[in-house]
Amino acid sequence: WAPPTSIVPMRKKPPTDSSAVSSRSASTSKSQQLEAASFILAIPEFSEAELWVVESALKERYGRDVPVEVAVSEIQLDPASPALTPCPTLHWTQDSVGFVINKIAEHRYRAQFYYSVHDQYGTDREAFDDLGECVGVLLKLQADTAKDRAGATSGADGSRLSSPFTQFIDF
Repeated sequence: WAPPTSIVPMRKKPPTDSSAVSSRSASTSKSQQLEAASFILAIPEFSEAELWVVESALKERYGRDVPVEVAVSEIQLDPASPALTPCPTLHWTQDSVGFVINKIAEHRYRAQFYYSVHDQYGTDREAFDDLGECVGVLLKLQADTAKDRAGATSGADGSRLSSPFTQFIDF
């Protein structure tokens, strides 16, 4: 497993009427448009239902809506191959921590969180078949890591820590 090499916000699908097509940005080349189109066919985008699962978990964890960005990440799906595959991605930042969930196939997800480029954490699972479990494990691991970073000892429940990371949800 390797972390994504880049996260790029996903552009809206190009308009289909001819008047709107001519107003598209000149910076988007035909090869980029074709690459985006082939990406859409290769791995399905996150559905509204999948987005709801993530947004609901975040609202339960933080007690408020957390903006989630839909993006595309290039990730190495096969450890034996150097090839990078564009994958639909959900990204959000909360309390100076970035979170990423990549959709690597229909109903298959990978997740990680990071504090910086050099301080990244995965879930130690190749993939999840259930998005609810994926986001729940991701949020719990990050909360546990935050407690460790704040100096909590084994068995401590975090109740003495003054950090919003001490909350987590169980699915």
